[in-house]
Amino acid sequence: MRTFFSKSDYDLSRLRKEKTIIYFCTPPEHQKYYSFATSLFFRSVFNECMRNHHLGGNSLPVYILYDEFGNSYVSDFVSVANTIRGYGVSLSIILQSISQLSMRYGQKTAESIQGAFNTNICLSSSDPVTADYFSKLSGRVRERQVAEFTDTHDNYREYNLLNSDEVRTMLDNEALLICKNRYPVKLTVTPYYQNRRFKKAVSFPPIINNHGNCCINPKLVRL
Repeated sequence: MRTFFSKSDYDLSRLRKEKTIIYFCTPPEHQKYYSFATSLFFRSVFNECMRNHHLGGNSLPVYILYDEFGNSYVSDFVSVANTIRGYGVSLSIILQSISQLSMRYGQKTAESIQGAFNTNICLSSSDPVTADYFSKLSGRVRERQVAEFTDTHDNYREYNLLNSDEVRTMLDNEALLICKNRYPVKLTVTPYYQNRRFKKAVSFPPIINNHGNCCINPKLVRL
């Protein structure tokens, strides 16, 4: 760890000045051991992305994909999740279960984090907490029943659009997409490893390419 933190081959201050990809990888079996380093790295990235000079719209956009978010802790993440989009940053977190948030941040803070994201995507899930969460997020259907057109008495019936067991038993190639002010959509998806183009792309090692005035600098940070 001393060797890892002693030097850096990238400069975060240039993150939004030139096209850059940074991969931050930790061994799956040591995720808990390296969780503090993961939190420190992403906290530094968030701080750099939220400088005041990025509000002018002249900085490059940033796309952050934070996998295994439930295995780390980022201080003041609620504030980050609510405000970072205003700085031209797209933030996506990936969880194995919704319950990971409450375990790491507490119930109230977890609910605030959930409310900060405009889009939720759920794959087939055997976790009852996650399945129940997306069932409630999908909303309810209200049916109006009238026996005859001249009948002045209406009967209403309500039921879940998707029950938790329907979320849990989605097929492997299905995903549930829910945006804040849009109706839920069940999508048919294809894993990248079943797509010939993407499967081939992930087999290439990170490289540095120069295309005219455009420089792409992938950076690999491996612990």
